Amino acid sequence: MPPVVRIASRVRQVGSAAEHGLTGVWAAQAFGWDALTALTLAGTAAPGIELGTAVVPAAQRHPLVLAGQALSVQAATGNRLTLGLGAGISMMVTGMYGLPADRPAARMREYLSVLRPLLRGEAVSHQSETLTSVGQVSVPGTTPPPILLAALAPRCCAWPANSPTAP
Repeated sequence: MPPVVRIASRVRQVGSAAEHGLTGVWAAQAFGWDALTALTLAGTAAPGIELGTAVVPAAQRHPLVLAGQALSVQAATGNRLTLGLGAGISMMVTGMYGLPADRPAARMREYLSVLRPLLRGEAVSHQSETLTSVGQVSVPGTTPPPILLAALAPRCCAWPANSPTAP
């Protein structure tokens, strides 16, 4: 059994990293600690260090939820988050969560077309066969975090020219 890691230990690790000159800390989203929550706690203890997720799977988080979480991290840490986002591994998406994992590039484009306006505080009203999102997220004093897109295939990085959803 792996050793138990407490959040206080993670916070100390980030503080130590900052003291030793590291300029950024990235947290993976897996089972256990939620990456965005862990970065919020660690980021408040290490002012100035850049924070990032590597990566948050989009399929398991509705765009309204992820926008609220990401902007909450921004508010708590002074807008230092870079949001690493991915379509998720089909074995997890379908096998563990029972969600469809077909057409990951198309699903990610649609997801981003909803998420990006939400991160800017804009209202969305989107309804399709695969995603419905109606609402707005507002966290005063925040800026939209940059988004880095994880991809396992070239198609996931191929965006149409002048696409409004290009990361």
